[in-house]
Amino acid sequence: MGERNTERTYKRKIMLKRTACEVVLAISIVLMLVPFLGILYLSVKPNAEILAGNLSLPLAAEWANYAKALSAIDFVTMIRNTMIVAVITIAAEFVLGITGSFAISRFKIGTGKLQRFFYVYFIIGIIIPVFVLIYPVYKMNFMLGTLDTLWAVILPYIGWSAPMNTMLLVSAFNNIPDTLEEAAVIDGCGTFRLLTQIDMPIIRPAITTMLIINFLAIWNEFAVSVIMLTSPEVQTISLASAKFVGIHTTDYGAMAAAVVLLSIPQVAVFSMFQKYVTADMTAGAVKE
Repeated sequence: MGERNTERTYKRKIMLKRTACEVVLAISIVLMLVPFLGILYLSVKPNAEILAGNLSLPLAAEWANYAKALSAIDFVTMIRNTMIVAVITIAAEFVLGITGSFAISRFKIGTGKLQRFFYVYFIIGIIIPVFVLIYPVYKMNFMLGTLDTLWAVILPYIGWSAPMNTMLLVSAFNNIPDTLEEAAVIDGCGTFRLLTQIDMPIIRPAITTMLIINFLAIWNEFAVSVIMLTSPEVQTISLASAKFVGIHTTDYGAMAAAVVLLSIPQVAVFSMFQKYVTADMTAGAVKE
């Protein structure tokens, strides 16, 4: 009888813990959905009601906000510029991030302190706010003659992505079993083949995660673009919502509609590649 009571008490505790976790997860999901639902709410609300501070549901959905967004924004030019920036930036980040992280993780110079120094040097860049570097970057672009060109954002993006890419990829390289690389070297595998044919296929989830994070960062980046890119023909998609900000008034409804439209590609990209973000980086690397 005592064993049954103990078993029931144990099951009751497990059920309570599971219920508590489900409640916490449900609350977290609701809190994460609140901003998106708020944008959807504003995107179908007349601007006059928004400015009046009326929080009630609109009497009729103001789909004209989406028509304003589509007519006022040159999506073709902005998306083209964004894709040019993304392709060049991500290609450079791919080469520099993988080779640099491989060197930090695998090459040993002296006692190995130099590799540690480079790793810490890159990681420190994560704590530096972007806004602190805007003026130096603006000055450098002015001196290089790249101001108001796509290179004005491409070069900073490449530099600012290095800390996060290094932290992610060095961790992935460190998780590769040493025995796997040792076996490849014994079989005559050189450094380049070791990187491209052994290590890179294993850390493919980390590489995909890096590419997704960088693409979304480029798509959403605003602070640098709004200062470096002033001509309409070179502006990127992140500046689209700013089209509705005027000197004396702001069309919040159309701005919210533009934000909703700009979120669709991000959700699509993340939905297609989310399985790589959570995949095991060393799954299947070593046979049992």
